[in-house]
Amino acid sequence: MAKHLIAIFLIVAVPIWDHFETKRLKTSSDPREKILAVFDALEERMAEPAFRGCAFVNASAEGPRGDSKVRQVCTDSRAWVRGVFTGLARDAGARDAARLGRRLALLYDGAMIGAAMESDPGIAAEARAMAEVLLDAEAAARSDAKAKGKAKGRAATSR
Repeated sequence: MAKHLIAIFLIVAVPIWDHFETKRLKTSSDPREKILAVFDALEERMAEPAFRGCAFVNASAEGPRGDSKVRQVCTDSRAWVRGVFTGLARDAGARDAARLGRRLALLYDGAMIGAAMESDPGIAAEARAMAEVLLDAEAAARSDAKAKGKAKGRAATSR
């Protein structure tokens, strides 16, 4: 019975996360700003007195091993979060959106766990700064690849 109650709670938690973080996605049309807005919202959420970390991480750690309703809901939630970041990375023009999305999700997860363990909502700002570094590196690599492509094209036409 307890496993079913946990699964029900987690199913309800998804729309709460969806409302809290994704409402920030509507504040900008720029994919980079949307990614960073998720971390801003996370910092606000972590500052709430009732914050105890990610319900999905907590349930996954405490729940039964192997296949279970709890594990499935947690897995689905994690895939959804990674999908949000992957979609935004794709919208931002990432060369490998899946990889960048996974990295951003890892930052998000790490911030959640760190803030819960250290009772420090400022960890989200650290994660946001790290996300900016990832996004800047992606933009620079994309720019370098574009410049190399143009140089290669000029070299081919000058022969």
